[in-house]
Amino acid sequence: MKKAFDGADTFTLVSVSGWLSERTQVSGITSKVNNRVVLNGINTKLFRNYTVDEIEEDIKKYFTKKTVLFVTSDFYSPVKGGTIVLEIAKRMPQYNFVSL
Repeated sequence: MKKAFDGADTFTLVSVSGWLSERTQVSGITSKVNNRVVLNGINTKLFRNYTVDEIEEDIKKYFTKKTVLFVTSDFYSPVKGGTIVLEIAKRMPQYNFVSL
């Protein structure tokens, strides 16, 4: 990988954040490569700030029961327990189960 970046005088590495740009500057491989930051754009017609009241009202439409939140990076990994949560959800229909 170092060979690929060596001698790339016209090459510019584009990072999506200042933090990522700083990380590339301390890397032994990319520290000598031109680097620019182009922040990720946000579609403000789709994403906007919501008030707490708006969020609560929206949530009430979908969650009329108590909710169990299960957060995992890999739902189906045997060590994360996602399949066990599915079994529990089947046995407890009086609750909403949400996985992120």
